Amino acid sequence: MAAVSTSMSISILHWSRGDPLHLSPRGQRAAHLALGLGRHIETFLELGSEDESLRGERIGSPWHRSSLRRAAELVLIDKFELSARWRLRHWQPQGGAIVLVGAPFSPMSIAGHKCHDIPIVVDVGDPWALTNRARIGSPVRRRRAQRAEESLWHRADAAIVTTRGQADALEFLFPHLRLLVRPNGYNGGGMDRENDLRITRSTSYGRELRLVHYGSLYGERAPFKKIFEELISCGRWERILLRQRGPDWTHVLDDLPPSVFVEHMKTLPWAEVQTEAEEFDAAVVFGWLDPNQMPSKAVQYLTLPIPRLAITTDDEHDSLAEYATRQPGWVVLRGNAGEAAALVSEHISRPWTYGDLASPYAESWPAVEEQLARFVTAVIIGKI
Repeated sequence: MAAVSTSMSISILHWSRGDPLHLSPRGQRAAHLALGLGRHIETFLELGSEDESLRGERIGSPWHRSSLRRAAELVLIDKFELSARWRLRHWQPQGGAIVLVGAPFSPMSIAGHKCHDIPIVVDVGDPWALTNRARIGSPVRRRRAQRAEESLWHRADAAIVTTRGQADALEFLFPHLRLLVRPNGYNGGGMDRENDLRITRSTSYGRELRLVHYGSLYGERAPFKKIFEELISCGRWERILLRQRGPDWTHVLDDLPPSVFVEHMKTLPWAEVQTEAEEFDAAVVFGWLDPNQMPSKAVQYLTLPIPRLAITTDDEHDSLAEYATRQPGWVVLRGNAGEAAALVSEHISRPWTYGDLASPYAESWPAVEEQLARFVTAVIIGKI
């Protein structure tokens, strides 16, 4: 990393729900960035929370609170805006630069307005308003979000995003930004096995294809129903078991063919996941309908001891597809390709070894921390 003054300090701000180190990919991002920078620069990691500000007793009667919630859906940038304005009303950045980590986005916008004459780096995991292909709430909410985002990017010196598609969209609108594309890292490592040891699977399941998805599901996904219909109709498997480890918040899996049995189960600690996974033929990731987004769990899947399936859009620049094709153990299934059954059959039948599926160090959090820290440091040095 480039040398910096020992007196340099940086604020890192992220708005979090729950335990940021274990539950939120964006919270992990902020914490690991602080670790990477902290080896060279004094850092201040500031984690706001929707649970610690603007509680009910502070804002009036139940009717008043209900009215505010209805207004929030129509007017506010997002559901965090009121609590962020309260929490940040007297806030000032500590240090000579700041990194704003989101989503959520309203706290970043509010904090950005308080950052005068210091370098600003904005690290976002998903598109916000200006580059988001999905509709964002009411017209009023959408216009407010777009204005807030535009103001923040004009103030910012650099952006860190998770996909090339996000970077291209921002570069087109704000060519002054320095850009880094860097997905999250993975925690821990793979199974403790010899690299040349072959992975074996019980044959007691007969003509059942056993798949597992780890993590929450929500939002619009790539057209995976077509994939499952093809897998069932090809004749190789009579039944598909899909275990969903985590909540399906928007009932994404409700409309699958009758021969696909979805088993909903609670989340597990990752150490237990790595043991359980060997019961399955493959782990599956459902890509976003927006090809510029990539599920962060795809990185953590690199530590699983089984093959991985990425279900993506047909966009030739789909972010999940581009990532999966560069990493070990993956096969990409595109929504309308018509070759899913052959690809899955060949992929899971391959005589895999643990070495074939080993997680690359370059995708681990220690390596990612250093890459993020180098970029932020270079931005700051360039502004001094």
